[in-house]
Amino acid sequence: MSKKIVGLLFTILCLTSIVGIFSQKNIVASEKETRQKITFWHAMGGDLKIALEDIVNDYNKSQDKYEVIPNYQGQYAENLAKFQSVAGTSVAPNLLQVQEIGSKTMINNKRYIPVSEMAERDNFDLSIIEDQIAAYYSVDGKLQSSPFNSSTPVLYYNKEVLKQVGYDSFPATYEEIKDAGRKMKEKGISTKGFSLQVYGWLFEELLANQDILLLNQENGTTGMPTEVSFNNKETREMMQWIVDMIKEGTFVNYGTSDNDMTAGFLNGDVSMILASSASATQILSSAKFDVGIGYLPYPEKGERTGVAIGGASVWTMKDKPEKEIAGSWDFLKYVMKPDVQAKWSLATGYFPINKESYKEKSLIDAYAKNTELEQPSKQLHSTKNVPATQGAKTTIITESRKIIEAGMEKIYNGGDIDSTLNQVSKDINQALTQANRVNK
Repeated sequence: MSKKIVGLLFTILCLTSIVGIFSQKNIVASEKETRQKITFWHAMGGDLKIALEDIVNDYNKSQDKYEVIPNYQGQYAENLAKFQSVAGTSVAPNLLQVQEIGSKTMINNKRYIPVSEMAERDNFDLSIIEDQIAAYYSVDGKLQSSPFNSSTPVLYYNKEVLKQVGYDSFPATYEEIKDAGRKMKEKGISTKGFSLQVYGWLFEELLANQDILLLNQENGTTGMPTEVSFNNKETREMMQWIVDMIKEGTFVNYGTSDNDMTAGFLNGDVSMILASSASATQILSSAKFDVGIGYLPYPEKGERTGVAIGGASVWTMKDKPEKEIAGSWDFLKYVMKPDVQAKWSLATGYFPINKESYKEKSLIDAYAKNTELEQPSKQLHSTKNVPATQGAKTTIITESRKIIEAGMEKIYNGGDIDSTLNQVSKDINQALTQANRVNK
């Protein structure tokens, strides 16, 4: 065979290969272009953003019909504000992550499709969702949004210090927390007893744990709330508990900074704090001492009611083509799968929302390795499903928390409890009146 013929055959072979490569690339590109794109606006930053994107990538690889595109839009408030500025337009997202306290705002704007409605069309069983979590995001028993990242406050405590003063388990009541702090001081232990961050969410949770409503109308579940329900003896006694520890020198005031409080705990400056269960993985891995996780405390003369859900859920927009709505629902179903929820929980510290996730080997192994990780879910499962633990249904919850925090700071700095709670109640009631005029 001549060199010319050999050269010609080689050239043909190369061209065929190149054409094949381009054809394959075009097929891949074509498949990607034919996928229905689903936009997902979220507020998860840092490591949480990475964990969320891992789940989205897994979903996109699991099928070839839809492509979910996650877009970080800033923190919760910024994300919701951006949505409200484009709600109902073509640039609005298909899916929107909203903090739990923004639920009433979403319900009022009526731009979404309830999850219960999509589930009914698809014969999808929503009973897989944790009862307490589902109750928070439901109206008249109908789930409105898909729970996504859920957490509750828990008690983090220094086991080594608490053991020195006779506590082999977590102090369960206000009185035991106060007693532990006193004994530390008496023994000359440099670590102080307790710290409660100036945070409206924690104030609400301590009320809920005593079955005290934040607002009337059963926390807004039976009608539009018109005034606060916490200006009572029990709330005064709760704040007096803090004041007593401040006076005794067993309390550390970190103000509104959760970072300073957590750092103080990890540095051994304070032995007990209340913080989100979503911080468990970080705190357990960062501490140089044995950390315990306990339930939220309550006064010994009462009973523990439980906790309300914190975190966020995902809402599906209705002002979209049916194929986009179908893709949004398909993704939400994927996210609710037991193994996906187990993976999300282990990566972030949030609860798995699917009851069946607790049967996943990955979660069982993690709990076996460190039993403290299971404490938040035990607290959740023992919570009573009553209005006090279902969260306040109002659009002014963010404003309410700021008012409460101003009151907490005043009391921490020596302000009178009675007059401060009266003023806090008055200010929140005024905010409710103004909001009710707008939302009539």
